[in-house]
Amino acid sequence: MKFTSKHALLGVWTTAALITTGASAGLVTVTDSLGATVYASANTTAALTDAMDWVNTHSGNYGVHAQSGRYDAGTNIASNASLTWGSSPGVIDLMGGMNVQASAQMLFEIAGTSNSAAPTTGVVDYDTVLADGNVTYLGTLSVALLSGFTPALGNSFQLIAT
Repeated sequence: MKFTSKHALLGVWTTAALITTGASAGLVTVTDSLGATVYASANTTAALTDAMDWVNTHSGNYGVHAQSGRYDAGTNIASNASLTWGSSPGVIDLMGGMNVQASAQMLFEIAGTSNSAAPTTGVVDYDTVLADGNVTYLGTLSVALLSGFTPALGNSFQLIAT
């Protein structure tokens, strides 16, 4: 059977494998250079790392959307990938470092100025990456303003914290 679509949710990365169930179970081959979006579940071992490793070995432009929460490994953001996460906005907590390659992109969403609860509750006004290791950022950092928020002169946002 041949399936053609510009958008389809085929599964969610929850462990060391892309999990597909039901009608979508089986081998998924992405052959179009447009790429795909891979979803990673938080609070699971190596889900984000494995998702990025998969993206890194495939051609095309890929998005990786990670749930807000803790990931038990650092990650390497592949050069053909863009990373988004959270509940718009949200917190991604990496137990390790982060290496963002030169052609990679991360999108940070900002809806306000307070992130005081980021480490404890994950309730935040702007996207935040908490990394326990070293961070190397060579890629593109994009910002989207949400809910009509307009930053004032002097506002600051710690988007990546180590």
